Amino acid sequence: MDLLVAIDTLDDLVHNARAVPLTDQVRLKRGRLDEAFGQIQDALPLDVRARAEADGLLERLDRLVTGAKPVPLTGDVRFDKQELYDVLDALRALIGPENR
Repeated sequence: MDLLVAIDTLDDLVHNARAVPLTDQVRLKRGRLDEAFGQIQDALPLDVRARAEADGLLERLDRLVTGAKPVPLTGDVRFDKQELYDVLDALRALIGPENR
């Protein structure tokens, strides 16, 4: 899968996620979040120069996913969507127009 497609898939999941009332958080099924994260990891280019920065962003994304708070009585988790968007934007910037 193309890296931008994988990033856009996660972005779409977040964009269409249900909001947690009275917060800036959204909720998603953990399995869908993990799957989208895995697709991004699998699609990353192996360019050595960018790999270290990409790994740092993926670690930050992983912390967001694993640290997401569970929504009681559901399989959903909740997290701050702006923080996730920041990571996705950084990944897009790292890819650059030459790799799109």
